[in-house]
Amino acid sequence: MLEGEGSDQTRIEWGDHAHDGQHTTASSTTFSCYASNFMARDISFKNTFNGILSSMSQAVAVLVAGDKSAFYRCSFVGIQDTLCDLTGRHYYQDCYIEGALDFIFGQGQSIFERCTISTVSGVEGIGYITAQGRDSKDDWSGFVFKSCNITGSSQTYLGRAWRPYARVILYDTYMTDIITPLGWDAWQFNGWDTSFVEAKCRGAGAKRRGRVQWMKTLSGKALRHYTSLRYINRDRWIQAQPA
Repeated sequence: MLEGEGSDQTRIEWGDHAHDGQHTTASSTTFSCYASNFMARDISFKNTFNGILSSMSQAVAVLVAGDKSAFYRCSFVGIQDTLCDLTGRHYYQDCYIEGALDFIFGQGQSIFERCTISTVSGVEGIGYITAQGRDSKDDWSGFVFKSCNITGSSQTYLGRAWRPYARVILYDTYMTDIITPLGWDAWQFNGWDTSFVEAKCRGAGAKRRGRVQWMKTLSGKALRHYTSLRYINRDRWIQAQPA
């Protein structure tokens, strides 16, 4: 467990990025955790690399690859690939996540609850919040945003498919007008295989008119399956962590 004095007081910072074959996206990270049963709270993680548009590169603030990892009241700050939610079951509560391009990405099975997602300038054109990597119908992974707030200074897609069966669900989430009307991008895949869902969302950015035709709809038991904590917590690992 890592415990700080507050994300405005305790900061872990580094400024590397993927470049010239010396570093990959994974090795550019400020903080990496491959161990299971990890918790962090009240800490800010930042990748300080601020490349100009002509040299924009992946620069990860945090990579999470262990199972049963939780973050409370933490901040994740970067521009491109800020939070690599790589693999495993993860829980983020009351966190702040900032970036411009694919800044929440990976193949994790994760719930983000009451988090603030904020876009910043840093890319030409429209940015992307998520790039989820579910790669088959049998893959349980997916990102669930529950009771979150999406805001910021630059226009963005809610996400694009990093893998063909990408799954991202937004539930009871407020979105400002920074969301582009299409909402989602299939990238190089068939959008009908993806599971991009918006349910009970609010705000100017949550208007459904203009959304991609292949966006999915969930309700009732199917929606509760993903938005309940049981989606990641059937063995109650969250309750087993330090209070």
